[in-house]
Amino acid sequence: MLNFKKLKIAYRTVILTIVAVTSLLVVSAIFFAERSVEQGHARKVAELEAFDRSVSELDTLFLQVRRFEKDFLLRKDEQSIANHLRLSNQLLSSIKTLETQINQQELSRLLTAIGDSYSSYGASSISLSQQTRTWASIRIQGLKGRCANPCTTWRRP
Repeated sequence: MLNFKKLKIAYRTVILTIVAVTSLLVVSAIFFAERSVEQGHARKVAELEAFDRSVSELDTLFLQVRRFEKDFLLRKDEQSIANHLRLSNQLLSSIKTLETQINQQELSRLLTAIGDSYSSYGASSISLSQQTRTWASIRIQGLKGRCANPCTTWRRP
């Protein structure tokens, strides 16, 4: 084994310089690797926050669409149907946008299933609104329940 004390000072200095430079390179490599991992995690956190905001937006849109559907069933006005259709289209486009943003296959399949289910719900909602339009629309005025336009004929859907 090499005795470090018997070496000349010039050789010792060269060996210590090589060890110091190698140590600095290793520490620099560790620093840069940690920095790239940290940036990757920050990017992933930003993606998840954007996904969370999109899901919250979808939740709000689902509630608003349901509210306009209930408004139509109660009031039978055309404005509720127009708002329902507008929000339904916005909801479906938001689902499609979210599907393209997601890299995970399971979540993408889940969003596709939600979109398909919502499309079938939209079709049944349109069918219901068409049937409701064919029925006699009775508007109730006041607390005593007098009919504004009494129903004289009723057509079965």
